[in-house]
Amino acid sequence: LLVSQLKVPQAVAHGTSLVAVTGTGLVGTYKYFLVNCVDVNAAVLLTMVAMPMTLMGVHYASSVSPPTLKRYFGYWLTLAAVLIPIKVMLPTLLESHALLTSAHTPGFYATVGGIGTLSGFLSGLMGVGGGIAMVPVLALAGMPQHLAQGTALAGMVLPSFVGVLGYHRKGNVKVSAIPWLLLGTACGAYGGSMLALTLPEWILQLTFAAALFAIGAQYRRQ
Repeated sequence: LLVSQLKVPQAVAHGTSLVAVTGTGLVGTYKYFLVNCVDVNAAVLLTMVAMPMTLMGVHYASSVSPPTLKRYFGYWLTLAAVLIPIKVMLPTLLESHALLTSAHTPGFYATVGGIGTLSGFLSGLMGVGGGIAMVPVLALAGMPQHLAQGTALAGMVLPSFVGVLGYHRKGNVKVSAIPWLLLGTACGAYGGSMLALTLPEWILQLTFAAALFAIGAQYRRQ
């Protein structure tokens, strides 16, 4: 929308969109935290790993082909959209191999660290919310859907803000749009979080899968 409607350059759209991601993360984290749907240990680890990777993504953003990367990202989102309903239909099989339902073991931290690395880099590189990558992986690894969404939101607040600063230093943030973006995302995140927390987990999983498929299709066309 920033590119098509406001006619801003792609790099500026990337940097400015991270402002919206930061605002969404703050409000969403607050709502999910109130109902104990944030894994604090996982969120802290995601934050620590994703912050430097976000800066790395910002650094490489001007030296790679964004359309190609977005197409590959679209393929990943489509794959995740297909796998999440399988998780809903085959809970016993997947829970027996879940990585994140047990205590905080070395495997848990390794998995979360890997998720943070990938999500932070993609966030900085393409100006997308790292939660798009975090949530499906956390959910597929065994974390309940509500907890996965709350943890991903908490884990991407600071990395997204770091990404905004990185893009701003390069002059790639539309400052005049920031107040309106923050206002709109705050309202949307608050309402969306309240709705998500009232839905049964299987409905939320299928809704999230459908959203991933639609977003993935959009990325694949670029």
